[in-house]
Amino acid sequence: MNREEELKSSASATEVWGSGEGGKVDVAVVTVMVMSGWDEDGVIKSMGSGFVVDAAKGLIVSAAHVVFDRRSRMCLVGGGGAIVIGVINHERKAVWKYVAHVVKEQVGGKGEEFFDVCVLKIGERLTGNGGGGNGGGGFGSFEDMKSLGLTTTVAEGELVGELAEMKLWGGGDVDIFSPVWLLGFPQVGGAEEVNVFLTSFVGSVRAMSEGVLQLNVENHSGNSGGPVLLRNKNTVVGVLSKGENDDMTAWAVPVDRWRWMVDEARDGRSAWEKIMGTH
Repeated sequence: MNREEELKSSASATEVWGSGEGGKVDVAVVTVMVMSGWDEDGVIKSMGSGFVVDAAKGLIVSAAHVVFDRRSRMCLVGGGGAIVIGVINHERKAVWKYVAHVVKEQVGGKGEEFFDVCVLKIGERLTGNGGGGNGGGGFGSFEDMKSLGLTTTVAEGELVGELAEMKLWGGGDVDIFSPVWLLGFPQVGGAEEVNVFLTSFVGSVRAMSEGVLQLNVENHSGNSGGPVLLRNKNTVVGVLSKGENDDMTAWAVPVDRWRWMVDEARDGRSAWEKIMGTH
């Protein structure tokens, strides 16, 4: 059995959050796919993970480099592109259901290597005859989505009951050696195959340095943007930014550094606009 098969057959993150009957999505971890040429052939530019922080407003947190180029800071979507969101069904397999847009980003720069966070907002729902037997709507394959996918606008509050929200840590600094979960969609099958199976890795906090959580945990391409949770609290303490699986090392941006981005995305105004009383 290769590593890809091991991941698919391993205990999944649904053991933490449970799964609903009839394919209802009741977990908050999503897969994020950035495409260019949505109206043409469709090319996958980037794959990552993310998590829902506000179901009513359709807000998702992910790593900025999933959507933006680290060096140029240019969005990877390009003309005619889309950010497509996949959510898991009762089989813990992601199906493509939504189109999202960037509302807040902090790509990082000099002295901010690990400030790598963005907030996405679900704006449209994919509709059509796809589904891949998932029982809960959406598209089971990239090909189905491209050939059948149409979009309808998602109204505020429409996703309540359809998506769950992650609880964010508010307890200050995280203790060294605290046990954690890393949840997401690791891409281990090569460029020709997209992994849509939600996977969990068990690890621990190794250090806290320069405002970044250093972790001891297995990680792969595709885990970027996924939530890091305290295992004994089931609360998010950070978003995965970077990893080196050769020595089981990963880095996450703590909640306290990007909570303001979520607050501003919820409110629709920046902190400065609220102070000035502008809209």
